[in-house]
Parts: sequence; structure tokens; C-alpha cells
Amino acid sequence: MGSRLTRRLGTKRAEELSLAGALLDLNETALYAQRQIDLARRSPIPRQERPGGLSRREVEVLRLVADGRTAREIAAQLFISSRTAEHHIQHVYTKIGVSGRAAATRWAVKDNVVDAAGR
Repeated sequence: MGSRLTRRLGTKRAEELSLAGALLDLNETALYAQRQIDLARRSPIPRQERPGGLSRREVEVLRLVADGRTAREIAAQLFISSRTAEHHIQHVYTKIGVSGRAAATRWAVKDNVVDAAGR
């Protein structure tokens, strides 16, 4: 079970959801995924919850940078190329006015994008 999921939901709840998901057939899984996509499209993250004018994807990338992930690791986790991950990282740096990972991490903590533990 993914440690991020377990940290966020707790071990018991993560296991319950994992087991429920394992019982879905392909059609049920596709329907569930489509409903989640539709819900996300109707309820985008409000701009005020995305500090620095960062896009939703850039916030995701910044959180991974703050977690110490390399561009290659970020790419693998987000299913994008390493080059695209590097572009996202550079865009984040430009938008928040920093020039490196340590400064970006400090900014992310200061602006509550992640907590001091990197979550």
C-alpha cells in the first residue's frame, strides 16, 4: 500500500478502499474514474488555494520537489516525461521567484503548500 495514501487516510481506511477497489471489474472502474474526472472538472481548486498563481499541476510538482524527489522521480509518479517535469519545476521557480530546490521548499512551507514535514 502506498505510504502517501496510508499517511493521508490512515492504515485501516486505506486498506478498506484498496480492497473495495480490487473488487471492481473493468467497467465499474471506468465508470468510477469517469465520475471522479467529471467531479474534478466541476469543482476545480479555487485560485486562492493555489498560492503564487501556480496551476494545480505546478502545486503537485512543488510538493514533490519539497519531498526531495528528482525530476525523473516526479516524471514517473505523474506519468510525464523527465523533460516535462523539468519544465514544470522551472515554471514553479519562476512563478514563486526562487532559483533552487531549497528555496522552493522553504517557500512551500512558508506558504502552506506543504507542512514542515513535507506533506
